[in-house]
Amino acid sequence: MKGLKQLIYDQKEIRDIVSAVANKKESQLVTGLSGSARALFASVIENATKRPVLLITHNLYHAQKLYDDLLSLMDSDRLFLYPADELISSELSVSSPELRGQRVEALNFLLTKRPGIVVVPVSGLRKLLPPVSLWEKYNLRLVQGEEIEPEQLKESLVTMGYSMSGMVNTPGEFSVRGGIIDVYPITEEYPIRIELFDTEIDSLRYFDVETQRSQNKIEEFQILPATEILLEAAYFPDIVKRLEKGLSDTLSNMKNPEDKETLVSNIETDLELLRSGIKPDLFFKYIGLAYPDPASLFDYAAENTVLVLDEFARIQETDEGLEREEAEWQTETLSRLETVRDVQLGHHFHDLMEENRSPKIYLTLFQKTQGSLRVSKTTNFVYKQMQQFHGQMSVLQTEVASWHKNNYAVVILAPTLERAEKMQQTLADYDMESVVLKREEDVPKYGVIQFVIGSFQNGFELPLSKVAIISETELFNKQVKKAKKTSKTFECGTNSKLFRT
Repeated sequence: MKGLKQLIYDQKEIRDIVSAVANKKESQLVTGLSGSARALFASVIENATKRPVLLITHNLYHAQKLYDDLLSLMDSDRLFLYPADELISSELSVSSPELRGQRVEALNFLLTKRPGIVVVPVSGLRKLLPPVSLWEKYNLRLVQGEEIEPEQLKESLVTMGYSMSGMVNTPGEFSVRGGIIDVYPITEEYPIRIELFDTEIDSLRYFDVETQRSQNKIEEFQILPATEILLEAAYFPDIVKRLEKGLSDTLSNMKNPEDKETLVSNIETDLELLRSGIKPDLFFKYIGLAYPDPASLFDYAAENTVLVLDEFARIQETDEGLEREEAEWQTETLSRLETVRDVQLGHHFHDLMEENRSPKIYLTLFQKTQGSLRVSKTTNFVYKQMQQFHGQMSVLQTEVASWHKNNYAVVILAPTLERAEKMQQTLADYDMESVVLKREEDVPKYGVIQFVIGSFQNGFELPLSKVAIISETELFNKQVKKAKKTSKTFECGTNSKLFRT
């Protein structure tokens, strides 16, 4: 899809937007684009500016849809989704290792400062995160032939959120059997086996959980945290002090002796665990006590990151709803005598945006929905949703004739080369000539029907640019299958090594 992106980048409006990003840090408003066109726009901005892009949406559903479209537009090792639920009740429940793994990978990618796109709902921006320095410390690189301290490795894995078991079965576990340490990273399909010769790493291998058989041997490996809440032993005394103060302040506002006794009993249970260096099961309700100055996703991102905000008004609306829900949840939890007063549960989106100095591009369908939003530049695109052909080639013929008359670049997306050639034959049966662009970098031309290998959720037309993009959904009413992200390897900007001292 590189050629398709080049076609869009060649439009003067797009070049002007890119130029404004490169030369200024002022905000821009882009109107008219919708659906898959926004994913295409974001990928063009990332490719042209060679900068990291944070694509912010109002909820996880839309973040996922944009992510799915972007999978066809760029290399998977430069694209990440940071999934966070809008419901606080869901965040409190035990999230799946897969979702945690996606968030961990996204955080680690941001720290590489490399160009790429991270798609995040506003709920993800609100998350309280550990200081960047702490996160970097617990990115562990293991290299064959180097020496490590096994006990230090075990302590680090516990801090990183891994639980020790007799035998690893699920992501987030590790086991120790003599000179063999097995770790199941939440970011990997298979666990890793570390074989030691005294304190030297003798070998590193993936292995199968079911058969316990070793697979391919590797020379080095990076273990990422299994949780976003990293707490070293040194953190616990300060957390205890903050919670004790919170308990004291809460008790001072209570009158009923029985309620006071119940609250003390409930909180003391958690305090005892924390004094022992153990996180309570529902530590989320104390997350605001974990770090003196909790970080946000913005702290992990590079200074030259471009923020692309998809429907800012809806983002603000969701943020306000999350603020209300958090307040209601805290009120309810306080009434059940299960927490203390004034514990921060998340960042305030408005404050984050006020402090952030990155160039910002606001995407919206209609300019009037932006209210009092101040921007230095506005670009209006004329956008038409692609009509539904439902396999009716005669209807397509009529539309193609109109596009040819106006010298359009007509692009039909096909998931595979084989599928493109079959669709090409179908069009030929109806006297519609077309070509298949087999090379990813081939730029679609005007006045021709061209098949490009890729997929979108929906097609669209840009009349002023004279570009029409048709997906299989419109052409044959065929549901687009989600592209799968391929495995990848990358390095964090700073990696911690467990050298023997």
